[in-house]
Amino acid sequence: MVSANRSVVVVSRRERLFHAVLFELLLTLLDIAFISFAYPEQPVESGVLLAVAASAIAVAWNYLFNVQFDWVFGPNRMARGWKLRVWHALAFELSLTLALLPVVVWLMDLAWPEALQLEVQMLLMALVFTLLYNRMFDQLRVWLIGAYPDESEVSR
Repeated sequence: MVSANRSVVVVSRRERLFHAVLFELLLTLLDIAFISFAYPEQPVESGVLLAVAASAIAVAWNYLFNVQFDWVFGPNRMARGWKLRVWHALAFELSLTLALLPVVVWLMDLAWPEALQLEVQMLLMALVFTLLYNRMFDQLRVWLIGAYPDESEVSR
């Protein structure tokens, strides 16, 4: 939807949902490829199950973690400073890693230290992917729509 007085695009809920679903789908495919490459001795099915389980757990954990975080620190997200945002990101990633670790041990039949190593590798890959995906998505969006969203008009 383009604003009448400016070429500003308001991000719809449908677009946000598309962004999130495409992100999870591509990251899951990337995880499958990475696990298959890093653990060729493992059955491909183990990597597929792990990637799908990790995605589902990450989505659910993201929701639960952020509901609790908002309950503790209040709903005004714009008032949060960088220290709190960094703490939020670190706490989320650490807690997600701990939540996924038993799943990695079980599905991949790995020892705990090896499972932790795989988890850290997947986390680092996800961080790089997140940066690249969001940049490319935003760039493609501008190319297709022809406008940048104005922060004051973006739906939250």
